[in-house]
Amino acid sequence: MGHRLVVGVGLLEAGLIGSLPYIFTRWRAPNRRASMSMRLALRDAVRNGHRTFPAMASILTTVFVACGLLITLSSSNEAGWNSRPHAGQRGQVFLSTVDKTDSVTRTRNLLQSAQQVVDTERTVTSSAIMNGMAWNSGPGGPETMVEAVNPTDKSTLTMRDDMGTMAEIDVAYIVDDGTYLREAGYLNEDDMVRAIATLNAGGVLVPDPKLINGAGQADLRSLDMSAIAAAKAAGASDDNLPDALVHRTMTFPASPLTRINVMVLSPQASEALGLRAVPLGELLTVDKPVNPVDAPSFQTTIARQVPGASAQVIAPTMRSLVLPYVAALIAVVAAAATVALVVALSSSDMRPDLDTLDAIGAAPAMRRHVTTWQGVVLALNAIPTAVLSGLIVGVLAVITFANSGIFPTLTTTLRPIVPWGALLGMLIGMPILCALVAIILTPRHQKRIRRIN
Repeated sequence: MGHRLVVGVGLLEAGLIGSLPYIFTRWRAPNRRASMSMRLALRDAVRNGHRTFPAMASILTTVFVACGLLITLSSSNEAGWNSRPHAGQRGQVFLSTVDKTDSVTRTRNLLQSAQQVVDTERTVTSSAIMNGMAWNSGPGGPETMVEAVNPTDKSTLTMRDDMGTMAEIDVAYIVDDGTYLREAGYLNEDDMVRAIATLNAGGVLVPDPKLINGAGQADLRSLDMSAIAAAKAAGASDDNLPDALVHRTMTFPASPLTRINVMVLSPQASEALGLRAVPLGELLTVDKPVNPVDAPSFQTTIARQVPGASAQVIAPTMRSLVLPYVAALIAVVAAAATVALVVALSSSDMRPDLDTLDAIGAAPAMRRHVTTWQGVVLALNAIPTAVLSGLIVGVLAVITFANSGIFPTLTTTLRPIVPWGALLGMLIGMPILCALVAIILTPRHQKRIRRIN
């Protein structure tokens, strides 16, 4: 399927380049309202098609490829972000301790101190504590674990394998009454009502709906992992670890929560199963969200003022945000360079005609107007067609990749994301840029070419 896409894009590009002469002829229709400088620019462009059409083809190809890459890379970045669960929503701040084996008292003190610093930097409007257990909560891992039993084949599940681990913290299970879920925005309003009702009833939220039986319940069992944790702490290899011991097996009301890869237990369910729950971190909503540019310095400030604490801004990295726009920047530079070359050649070729106009009294600005119109005509002939075709190809490419399964981890999250602002900027801004390049590079004062008697 990939080679078909490449062939199709190549044929489309060839067709677009082949249609340029037809598109350009639309400008040649007689128009009495057109200025003298515009008519001269069009006449020169048509008469010197050996440089005009390759220039338009160059601009069209560059912008076409840039628009397609812009949509494809933006979509893949968004899919990559959504392929892993996060501790909260974009713009929120997740506080935790550097050492996950810290005592509960020290963890709470560090989180409180870090929150005060964040409140000084960016006013904190709301917060919620994440309780539960992380995979690195002890030197050898957690001492307690929970797993669900599939009602159909009796297989067990501790976490979903087809979903990445949480980006900010490698959590094993969460214990919550709904406060953290609401702060993190994991559910919409309707699903949140059902989830809160389940947790208030002492139930659990499971990452796979298949774990829930026909009665709306799930079978959970707690595991004693202390022997495994001690063996790992002593340096035992994975092949020589003891077996986990089943501590308790119970049935709870259950609802699905597919946004994260682990189970969320109500405090009642956690206590009934005998599971430990410690504070893992604190999620903060700030009045002025931290953008990806300021995130590194913001996180460094918190770490420096509160040693032992860690602040993570929930936001994509700057590299992932900037990379799609590099293609657009390349297209802008290429188009400007092409127009500059055409203007330089045109100024030389049209010099005798412009000298004649100067001799009969034409305004000095005529020379600049002619080259400006040449830059605008080149841009208006190539850029709108390139942006529109690049938009179509970019969307179709994303859909093709999503359906082909080439990227298994992104299959369920890969959707077309169109950066309309960037496309409109290219559609409107690039013709203006081409005109400015033509104006700047047009010679202001040239001596007339005179015949030698």
